[in-house]
Amino acid sequence: MPEPPVAPLRHEPVVAALRERVWSASALEAWAACPVRWLVDRRLRPQALVPDPEPLVRGKLAHDVLEQALRALVQAGHGLDPQGLPAARGLLRDALAEQAAHHRISVNPERLRSALRRLEVDLVAYLEHAAHAGSGFAPDRFELSFGAPGDELPALELFDGELRLQGRIDRIDLGAGATQAIVYDYKGRTAPKTNEWGERGRLQVGLYMLAVERLLGLRAVGGFYQPLNAGQPAARGVVREDADPHLRTVGKDRRPDDEVDALLDACADAARRAVREVRAGRLEARPATCSPDGCAYPSICRCEGTGA
Repeated sequence: MPEPPVAPLRHEPVVAALRERVWSASALEAWAACPVRWLVDRRLRPQALVPDPEPLVRGKLAHDVLEQALRALVQAGHGLDPQGLPAARGLLRDALAEQAAHHRISVNPERLRSALRRLEVDLVAYLEHAAHAGSGFAPDRFELSFGAPGDELPALELFDGELRLQGRIDRIDLGAGATQAIVYDYKGRTAPKTNEWGERGRLQVGLYMLAVERLLGLRAVGGFYQPLNAGQPAARGVVREDADPHLRTVGKDRRPDDEVDALLDACADAARRAVREVRAGRLEARPATCSPDGCAYPSICRCEGTGA
């Protein structure tokens, strides 16, 4: 049998450093998809010869605009509901005008105007969708960080400390009484479906729900990936069947408690499995799941550029 094109990690100082890491959900998702791509993107980090691609800059801008606008909305005493929608629109446009100077989507003036206009349309459409989604929960916390140096909250420890996680939760909405929470993670154009959670590699929202419960003492009754796309604004994820009863959901996203608990367990198990593989140095190419277009680094893995 021929040797694999990429050997396992064996250098002890490197492996020892990985054993002590506090992991992010996105890093574990990257490893689960393809360890070789994780190594190149997350550890070697080759210096790019071009500026950040537009989708990346657009995503950073969208996050900052929503954080500023929704935080101001809450401080003004409004909710993300039909009554607060006019104020939300105005605050969002103000935030976009302010934040756009810090996130240059394009150096071409005409392209920049077009990109900012498309983003405004997408974000306003999201606000309108969310305001009419029927949720009785209200935005409360934004860009909540845990586990990194300087964060007020510690790392999330699972499996008696075998798995230690850090992260940044885009938004947490609280219900009446502030004992129940719904987690929202913003995405670009599309949101993964719940059947992609756990073993299928989507871990972030499930792990963030566990973080909310363990670190904040709240009951995480739901978690959603929220696309920022005017054409498909519906969030996808999971909510417990008796929670936030008027919140409109898609498909089978509203589920019994035992199914939600099983999903969260699956996310935790998949994250632990990824960490164990990293610590064992199990570096291998996975072209079928590396990226939507197959292998991202075929010259390294010596494989075809697609996962077919």
